[in-house]
Amino acid sequence: MVTRFFLYIITTVLASFYLFPVYFKVLPSVNTKMAMAGIGLMLLGYRLAKNRVSKYLDNGFLILTLWAIAISLASLLTMSLNSTNDSSFLRYVISMWVWMGGAYLFINVIRGVHGHVGVRLVSNYLIAVCTVQCILAIIFSFNPTLDQAVCGVLGGEETYLSGDTGDRLHGFGASLDVAGLKFAAAITIIACLVTRIHGKNILLQFFIYLSCLFTIVVFGDMISRTTIIGFGIATIVWIVRIFSGNFPTKLLSPLIYSILGAILLSVVLYNTNDKMRDNMRFGFEGFFSLAEHGEWRSNSNEDLKSMIVWPDNLRTWLIGDGYAANPNNADGDSYYTGPTFHGFYMGTDIGYCRFIFYFGLLGTVIFIMYFVTATRICINRMPQWSILFLCLLAINLIGWCKVSTDIFVVFAPFLCLTREDETEAENFYDNSETLENRVLHTGS
Repeated sequence: MVTRFFLYIITTVLASFYLFPVYFKVLPSVNTKMAMAGIGLMLLGYRLAKNRVSKYLDNGFLILTLWAIAISLASLLTMSLNSTNDSSFLRYVISMWVWMGGAYLFINVIRGVHGHVGVRLVSNYLIAVCTVQCILAIIFSFNPTLDQAVCGVLGGEETYLSGDTGDRLHGFGASLDVAGLKFAAAITIIACLVTRIHGKNILLQFFIYLSCLFTIVVFGDMISRTTIIGFGIATIVWIVRIFSGNFPTKLLSPLIYSILGAILLSVVLYNTNDKMRDNMRFGFEGFFSLAEHGEWRSNSNEDLKSMIVWPDNLRTWLIGDGYAANPNNADGDSYYTGPTFHGFYMGTDIGYCRFIFYFGLLGTVIFIMYFVTATRICINRMPQWSILFLCLLAINLIGWCKVSTDIFVVFAPFLCLTREDETEAENFYDNSETLENRVLHTGS
């Protein structure tokens, strides 16, 4: 039992290294995502050589790779026609395979530890990691010494260090909107899993899922207000399920009591701790503004309004200007060693605006179709989870209204699953419940 628990912890840490990559300061050129990808792709290559995993490389996955190549080609086209050297999306197909390599290793470790792998199990690890990240963010906030000690040893793939995020909360390689969209995905996954809970311990499962959900909603929103997208979609899922009669009836009362309990706990934290009060006012600034001034207003929304900028010519609309970041002094100077970032091109951080200014509607539509294809592959393999994958697609597309970050990192593990994997996993759960019922019934 102890050994198995230890393996679960190791797998959760590995899941965190995948979902929120970090690197050791002594080796800054390689982060955990790249290391996992290297091992995962070697494992995939070995198994392909043995002709044992061709089922993973079906036509759908080939089409997805072609869409990724198209994104890279759209980047090459705009760079060539505009004579720029901004290669922001030139290597996107490589990025795709790096994420897939890391996800493939992650999936195989889960299979090795549990003996099976499916949507529920993958989802549980993603949820666990996001929950732990939110708890770590609060711990770091109340323990600056621990925060600095961790930052002195580790760095994150994205903005991570306290000096980069200012007073913003951050977890173990999790910060800003990059983390916010992943938190939003985890919240939506929980909402979908809750409606499919079954078995003897249904209330216990329900309580655990809701505890994770409220932890991510409250603390995740303090890290990044983009998290609220997930809660909005989760609410819609539950409302639709309830009115369509597809929400477990016995869970309605616990759901209401849990929501009221979470609100009460939040009020207590808000009124008993100054730091929690400041973080809550930041994370839920719009709600406080609505309650106190009668209008929804937040600094991030005001900033977004000022970033709504569109091209003023047909050429830019079609193929873009070839810039995602503002041109800098490095252009045309191979010996330049100064700063390589001077803000976003045209002063906009809005995803759709940045895509259009970079490679026009051509590249933007291709990028959208890439994620539509990823969603379609997942639905074709696991149609019983269609709502979950459609919700993830919605989060990605809605998230681009604020930032250009995508959540392919969340899609990748599910893309590594096959129809056979999911069938085997669901049979395992069904057989476990049947055995449990039999034992309880016979008293043996």
